[in-house]
Amino acid sequence: MGGATFTTLWHMKQTAATGARYDRFLRRDGPIGVLNEDEIRRAQRASYSETLKNGNDIALPPGFPAPQLALPEDGFAPDYFSTGFCAFCSQKLRDVLAQAAHVIQFTPVNLVWGGILAQTQNYTVMRVLAKQPAIDLWLSDCDVETYTYAESGEHVVRTGFMRRYVLLNDLTPLTEVFRIEESPTYILATDAVAERVVRARCTGIEFFDLQDNTPMDRPRRYRGPKGVVLR
Repeated sequence: MGGATFTTLWHMKQTAATGARYDRFLRRDGPIGVLNEDEIRRAQRASYSETLKNGNDIALPPGFPAPQLALPEDGFAPDYFSTGFCAFCSQKLRDVLAQAAHVIQFTPVNLVWGGILAQTQNYTVMRVLAKQPAIDLWLSDCDVETYTYAESGEHVVRTGFMRRYVLLNDLTPLTEVFRIEESPTYILATDAVAERVVRARCTGIEFFDLQDNTPMDRPRRYRGPKGVVLR
C-alpha cells in the first residue's frame, strides 16, 4: 500500500513484543528494572505538589534522581521501552526524533547493570511535554470523565474507557510529537517523524493509526518505511 493516502498523525507506542519481553525478564531472579522506583515516585509527587501541575505537563527539575536501571546481560536492549512510569530512549532514537527540549525532555539514566549493547545505547528517560487537544469527544465512542486536580483546582475532561477514537477534523499539530490532552497517556507523531524512525529501524517502537478499529480488530494500519502496512 505504499503511496496510498493515509493519516498524517500516528499513535507512537512501545511494541507489544518489547513490553512482553521486558515483563519476562522482570519475573526472573535477580535485580532487573528500576531499582530506585520508590525514590523516583516520591520525588515526582514532591515536584508536582510544588508546581501545582499535572505531573506529565512539567519538565523534571535539575537534580531529579536518575533511574538506577538494571537490564539483562543479553537479549534486551531496544531503542525504546517503557516500565509503566518511565519510558527509556536510546541515543539513536533521540537523534532521529530530533525534538526541542520543550517538546520532549530527556533526563539522565544510571545503567547499573546490562550487557554491552545496552551500555552502548546511552539510555535517557523520555518525557513528552508537548500536549494539545486532539480527540472529537462527540464522534468518538468513549466514556468521558471530568475531574479536578486537588492541588491546583484545575478542571479537566478526560476520556475513560475508549472503544474508538476520532481525531478532530481540523487538528493541526503544533509540534511534531505531542500527548493528547483528552487522553494524556497517548502520544501522537507526525508522519515525518514516524517515517524517520521506521526508516532508521529503531527497535521497540511502532506507529499505528489511532482511528482504526478497536485493538481486537484486524488488520490495522501501521507506518512502514515506504508507507502504510496492514497487519
